Amino acid sequence: MNEEIKKMKIDGKGRITVPKNSIIGKSEKVLIEKEDDLTFSLYDLFIFNGYIEKLKRKREKAFDSGDMRLFEYLNNKINLLMISKFGVSDTDGNNRILLPSMIREMYDLKNEILLFSGEDHLKAFNDMKNYQEYEKRLINNMRL
Repeated sequence: MNEEIKKMKIDGKGRITVPKNSIIGKSEKVLIEKEDDLTFSLYDLFIFNGYIEKLKRKREKAFDSGDMRLFEYLNNKINLLMISKFGVSDTDGNNRILLPSMIREMYDLKNEILLFSGEDHLKAFNDMKNYQEYEKRLINNMRL
């Protein structure tokens, strides 16, 4: 198994322990974001908000320079990021976050979850099959 993938147990209350050495391991608030039917992402809320602000500044510069294509691209990206949020979960004293029942049902999460370390977030999958399908989609999209 890839070293960047961790299999985590989901406890009876629907919580997972966030690995302390992960990108969100020291986060107090974790943003849960929908990506597609195979995966959702976990972000440190503070870092995510900083990313949105950075995109907004780039969008303003694009507008000021008259680059409407870049402006529209950044505007669409910001809008997509803002509407794809499921919510925010607080970490507890044991570094656990609650995965709301809606998310557990939507992604058919039972007793465990796979967490893949991204550059600034964790991607969550219900099993290795979904992770492999996600990788295939990425490869196919890069060929286009």
